[in-house]
Amino acid sequence: MKKLIITTIILLLLSGCAVSSPEPHSSVEWSDVVVWNDKTYSYNEEKDIKEEYREIDKELGVISFCVVGSKEESNPRYQLKNGESTFAGEGSKIYSLKGLPVEDYILVQNKIYAAWE
Repeated sequence: MKKLIITTIILLLLSGCAVSSPEPHSSVEWSDVVVWNDKTYSYNEEKDIKEEYREIDKELGVISFCVVGSKEESNPRYQLKNGESTFAGEGSKIYSLKGLPVEDYILVQNKIYAAWE
């Protein structure tokens, strides 16, 4: 009888140790940003600039990499580099706007991005 109880306890302990916890799943929420000329520009729909300022001045460059949809999307440590964005697609053109300094504003996919202070 003692052997049965000891064997049962050992089996319970071993089976309890065999259960592994699931891998933690991390989710990253990205803001809508573009990095250009070592500056980070963000888009905020609530603070979007009026249509009168949407006149394109000149093309500055193109987006070379988009985080969302890439293998980096779930990497919370990923740092954007020049020409990269979180949402604007690869190949999207970056423009300056007439009447607005490029140090403060750029246009990508018909959205005005403002430089972070």
